[in-house]
Amino acid sequence: MKKLIMALAAALMISAVFAESKKVKSLSFTFASEKFTVKEEFGGSLSAEAKIKFTNLGLSYSTMKIKDTGFSTMSDIYIGRSSTSDFLSDLAGLNAGLKLGLGYAPINNEKTILALHGFAGFDTKLLLGEKQGYSDDEAYLMTFIDLLAGIDVRLAQKLTNSLGLYAGLDLYTNLWGTAYWTEDSDTTFKTKAGGFGIQPRIGLCWNL
Repeated sequence: MKKLIMALAAALMISAVFAESKKVKSLSFTFASEKFTVKEEFGGSLSAEAKIKFTNLGLSYSTMKIKDTGFSTMSDIYIGRSSTSDFLSDLAGLNAGLKLGLGYAPINNEKTILALHGFAGFDTKLLLGEKQGYSDDEAYLMTFIDLLAGIDVRLAQKLTNSLGLYAGLDLYTNLWGTAYWTEDSDTTFKTKAGGFGIQPRIGLCWNL
């Protein structure tokens, strides 16, 4: 009997993995607001901390794969513009990243999909700034790289036979981060864990 129960459990697990699924693709506008704490170290002897608020606007291409059992996976690639006025000087430039997640879709029918995921990913920002008190040609480049983890909720609502409305909300925190700049190799930057970010999205989806 024990072997039979184990065999049935294994069969259920296998059927969940290989069950039929649908793959929803989407393109959406995103807006993200992030608050991170960056620690600046000068030559290894002195340090200072600064709380930075980033504002990110961009486009996101996402895929969401849902099994008949409700098991759901997601991937999200995004790119856009990022800016902040809370650091060494005003910074603005490019923002890009990748998120991967696993979750469950409590609503999964022909017209509507509502799914929840836990996800992890990385985020990169390439931002330009100008040294205060210098001319316009005294610019510097900062590169921020952060590892993120969080949860999301995503909704796909069928509108026509080929298109649907796509919306969602990501809530996440920073696990680890670092930054590089072109001014002084003796000065290093690290992003402290525990920051907060929120990213709503709205757009269109297909394959629903």
